[in-house]
Amino acid sequence: MVTRAFPLGAASLLALSLTTLASAESPAPATTPAPAPTAATGTPRLHHEPPAIAQPHTSLAIAATLDSPHLVKHVILVYRPTVGGALKEVPFLRSATGWLATIPEEDIDVGTLGYAIELELPDGKRFAVYATRDDLHLIAVPDLPDDARERAYLAQVDGRRVVFGAAFEYVSFGTSKSAASSAVKLPDWYLRAEGGFTYRPLRTVMEFGLRIGVVRGRSAVPIERSVDSTQCVKADDVKCTVGLNFGAPFVVFRLGDGWFLETNALVSVTEIGFSTGIGGAMHIGDYYGTKFVIGGETVKTFGSRAYARLDLIRGLVRVSPIVEVTDMPHADRAGVRLLAELGLDLRKGFGLTLRGGYQARDFDSGSFSLGGSFAYAF
Repeated sequence: MVTRAFPLGAASLLALSLTTLASAESPAPATTPAPAPTAATGTPRLHHEPPAIAQPHTSLAIAATLDSPHLVKHVILVYRPTVGGALKEVPFLRSATGWLATIPEEDIDVGTLGYAIELELPDGKRFAVYATRDDLHLIAVPDLPDDARERAYLAQVDGRRVVFGAAFEYVSFGTSKSAASSAVKLPDWYLRAEGGFTYRPLRTVMEFGLRIGVVRGRSAVPIERSVDSTQCVKADDVKCTVGLNFGAPFVVFRLGDGWFLETNALVSVTEIGFSTGIGGAMHIGDYYGTKFVIGGETVKTFGSRAYARLDLIRGLVRVSPIVEVTDMPHADRAGVRLLAELGLDLRKGFGLTLRGGYQARDFDSGSFSLGGSFAYAF
């Protein structure tokens, strides 16, 4: 057999000619991806884009894709909760886009969350494919503004969200002039007693609750227009007796830092039948600290009031000067009340408030008021 060999120069020239001809006659083949790993070429490969941040108290989904999944028995997420402690594991499960593992919300709080991803082969061997148990990938879990604010408020109230309380107040305007005759002086007073329940979500809704109570008193104006007001001087004349049996739900909203809107409604039964009322107040400042409050309420038949209050807090003591203008109970003109409150934090959830002051409807008459409240929070 005779083999013919091309000299080096001729062979190179021939190869170059054949290559050029092939390039001219057909386009270059498209680039193809590298073949997927196989048992012969190595271990399976995992593709994963780690999250940089997570939300507290919210479950976190970790996604990944896997080449040659038939070579893998299990894909496992190994993580350490933000509160620390031992490592935990959750399996990756098949999803529409690959593999998915979920860290439960109870293991995610403010702090740092760490995790690694491991593969388990059919023979039981495990190896890390993203981070390691000794060098976890770390995710920041920052404090959300609403959560931080809630914790701050909760610390102010010593972690006590539920409040039960009771209050009473005796208000006397002394004797007020009769609408029929300025020479006639008539009794003008009322007594208010109530109990209440409050719950503190401390979010957009700061507080909500219910107050129930009774009001009884004597008015210088008869309930019925046809009755002569001079008859109100008689202690047993029921036409001059005023009062309420009421229930009043209320809600306090946080409008922004330092701005809180209190709203309430009142449903009652009076001497002349069913009655309703509404009220509200704006709290400006630290809701559980020093603040200015301006508000009012009106109750059909019984009367209306508007007030301004300044809460000054130092340690466990609160001092609150109050100015109120009111035509309660069922008066034909408003009177002015000058009041002061002293609030004492008795610790362990107990609180006591004392209230006193003076009020008058006429310049030449007036009298005192006295009240207080007691509350327990847990």
